[in-house]
Amino acid sequence: MKFLVLVLALLCAAPRLALAGGEKPRVFGWNPGPASGWKFDQGKMPKYPATAIRERIEGDVMLVVRISPAGRIDLVESARGEPALVAAVRAAAPSWTFRPAIKGTRPATAHVPIGISFRLDLELPELLERAQSLTIERRGPGDSLLARIDAVTPEERTNVARALTQKGFLSKADKDTGPPKDSNWRMSWHTQGRIVDMSFSEKSHAVVVSDETRRWAGSNRKSAGVLGDALGHVIPR
Repeated sequence: MKFLVLVLALLCAAPRLALAGGEKPRVFGWNPGPASGWKFDQGKMPKYPATAIRERIEGDVMLVVRISPAGRIDLVESARGEPALVAAVRAAAPSWTFRPAIKGTRPATAHVPIGISFRLDLELPELLERAQSLTIERRGPGDSLLARIDAVTPEERTNVARALTQKGFLSKADKDTGPPKDSNWRMSWHTQGRIVDMSFSEKSHAVVVSDETRRWAGSNRKSAGVLGDALGHVIPR
């Protein structure tokens, strides 16, 4: 588990690879961490498996590879993720080449974590209904943490998801839309590598939801009351 957290931290801090899919579905990845001495040069994009698209499978594939002094992968040391997505990445990896991160240097062999993400164009209700876990925090004065829960049952996740996505509550928002002031609820939904974050203020009846590329926002007293009740069942006030 500690290894996976470390890999994710490295990937999130690294620049993106020159791997990009079409608008829908999308395949993208990251460069190796700067400390490796290497950055991505060229190679073919992993193909999103047709079976994974039909079965609505998203996810991240985490590789640890050995890059030779010639700038090629000479060994895939480990690969984690959905089997169909791992197979797609393994098929593309031999075509990848890397160049020194700093011009004029000649890096030695490096053992490097690389991540590739596969994403579908899923709307918010489906994203939340498919969530595998949910973290809920209740906040207090001065943004103090009053309560936090990670172990939310599937039934509770479903109730919160349905309360949040009530018709007329949320609509697409500008990417610059920020969390509502005095948010007293914070939530993070996790599903197949994707994280959806949201902030909710009972006082202003306002919610802002963000995933990797989109945002939704809304403010409605009646809908906010239903959402507040659903959250209250998970973390009593």
